[in-house]
Amino acid sequence: MSKSPAFQFYAADFMIGIMGMSDEETGAYIKMLSTQWLHGSLPNCKKTIKKMINLRKVPSEIVMRKFAICDDGFLRNERMETVRQKQITYADTMKKNANSRWNKKKEADALAMPMHNESICKTDALHSSSSTSTSTTTSKTKNNKERAEALVLPFDSADFKLFWANWEQHRKETKKPITPTSRKQQFAKLAEMGERRAIEALKHSLAGGYAGIYEPASSKPTTTHHDRHANDPEGGVIDFEFAYTK
Repeated sequence: MSKSPAFQFYAADFMIGIMGMSDEETGAYIKMLSTQWLHGSLPNCKKTIKKMINLRKVPSEIVMRKFAICDDGFLRNERMETVRQKQITYADTMKKNANSRWNKKKEADALAMPMHNESICKTDALHSSSSTSTSTTTSKTKNNKERAEALVLPFDSADFKLFWANWEQHRKETKKPITPTSRKQQFAKLAEMGERRAIEALKHSLAGGYAGIYEPASSKPTTTHHDRHANDPEGGVIDFEFAYTK
């Protein structure tokens, strides 16, 4: 999977983790965690770290103790890598589930085609002999058309279909299934973004476990750190995370 732009920030754990640190040390710690998240590791050299992340002075020992020397000689915070692996595992699982559902749907559609043709023939025969049957068939056709229109995706690419299927499944698993009205609104919102931003927004919202669709800060035309809570009729969360680990 592509690199995730953010990881979850647990305020209570973070406050415990920085006990004994000064404000300057806390700032250095956050910068080092963010750099590890983006680049995968930190160099095992205080002076290099100072220049790399533009610190006023080299990191103190209390900050350096938060990072262990790994077999490859680089520094890493253990919990940060645990969080990274959880995100990767979750994304891989969602992708596999979506592929499985997609394959099953194609098989079911192929098997249902002969039955669908037979149903049309029977409907035509009943239509000529019963006005009641005609009315019922017309009603069913209208309902089927409305359902089909509700499922017309704003983009037809395989990538978008995959992440939308993941999004639908995520909402079901969190006991917040998407209603037809909400689906229509979300399709309109994604269509306005354009396909690339729409896919990034779905990926970002899945990785964060959100109830609403939010774009990562890197994809937005403009970014603000104010008003982090959006009006989400289905229970949205913040659309920008700050870096953290224990």
